[in-house]
Amino acid sequence: MWASTFVIMRWSATDISPGPLALIRLLAGSLTLTALILWVRRGQRLIPRGRGLANTAAFGVIWFAVYTLVFNWA
Repeated sequence: MWASTFVIMRWSATDISPGPLALIRLLAGSLTLTALILWVRRGQRLIPRGRGLANTAAFGVIWFAVYTLVFNWA
């Protein structure tokens, strides 16, 4: 699934600017990872709480968004 995004990105790069393309990849990656975590964990709750959760979420979103935007721009 991950490799197919490169083909789609190359095909759509002339029609979609880097920002919206990054958002699409971010949403697709987030949905896929969420589904995988829910399937693998199956009821186990090992999610950080409080500040740890906020820091983890912020770092993940910022890193993935910046990486995807720069990658699409290139």
